[in-house]
Amino acid sequence: MSKKMLSNTYLSMLSKELAMLLEAGMTLHDSLQIMQDEEPTREGKAMMSGLIDALEGGEPFAVALGGSALFPQYMVHMVEIGEKTGRLVETLEALAEYYDSLTTDVPYDGFADFYESLFSLYGIKANTVLDLACGTGAMTILLARRGYEMIGVDSSSDMLSVAAQKTGGADIEPMFICQRMEELDLYGTVDAVICALDGMNYVSPGNLDEVFRRIRLFLEPGGLLIFDVNAPGKLRDMDGAVYLDETDGVFCVWRNEFVEAESLCRFGLDVFSKAGELWKRESEDHTQYAHSPEELARKLENEGFSDVRTMGELTFDEPAKDEQRVFIAARRM
Repeated sequence: MSKKMLSNTYLSMLSKELAMLLEAGMTLHDSLQIMQDEEPTREGKAMMSGLIDALEGGEPFAVALGGSALFPQYMVHMVEIGEKTGRLVETLEALAEYYDSLTTDVPYDGFADFYESLFSLYGIKANTVLDLACGTGAMTILLARRGYEMIGVDSSSDMLSVAAQKTGGADIEPMFICQRMEELDLYGTVDAVICALDGMNYVSPGNLDEVFRRIRLFLEPGGLLIFDVNAPGKLRDMDGAVYLDETDGVFCVWRNEFVEAESLCRFGLDVFSKAGELWKRESEDHTQYAHSPEELARKLENEGFSDVRTMGELTFDEPAKDEQRVFIAARRM
């Protein structure tokens, strides 16, 4: 893991699992060792190893978290209070709920149903499916539970660590690989590739050709690529918009700026959390590129895809003029 704050999803998962192990009677040291064994990435194992070493050196858990430079100060502060009051389990459970409150619900079942409808429409018998920009693996795991052999690829190791913790319920557990899309390198080919929830918007125009080329390289002849993007009009309309969201103890401010000269939208997210009498601020920045459906279709055809379809959100119909999310499907020649 790089020296940046861990994602809210990962922090929630870690807090839940650690609270569960402590509640079951495990010591903090042994709980961390179990979690280290379950970590799927070298970075995750190294992080856990650092925490364990700090505990063995006599440091309190809060100090160990703070010393790693990966955990937000709010979590460090709350864990310190939990240790001093003897209520670490309750504190971790509260932290899990807090970080859960910073995530949003997505209609994954609707997306999965739509993918399967497209498999049928194109006459594809998909067994092995690649999920690009899979994040914490919600779609990967959902499709695995529907019987597909899944591979999830994402550039964030902490997201993949979360994904690896929730793979139960599938006959064949998904494989997760930490790679950037433009560096995709699989062991073999797959029958279909999906990229859900505007993952392709994060690919710069200069990298799109390489992403499509590498997808084609690992997609079976006749195989299907399906992805969705935030429509350019949606991103342009977000210019200057400010969104506010408030729950108990958490206040989020989302600011947007569209840069016409670069055809991109910058998102700035500030999260304010209550810490005693004070509020703590944490910030994230994201960039999405406004890819037009016409340009995406042209690039796909140039890279060896055919039967390219541009559709509205979760429908086979052409995108409406004011469509917010556009789906694209293409067959590998």
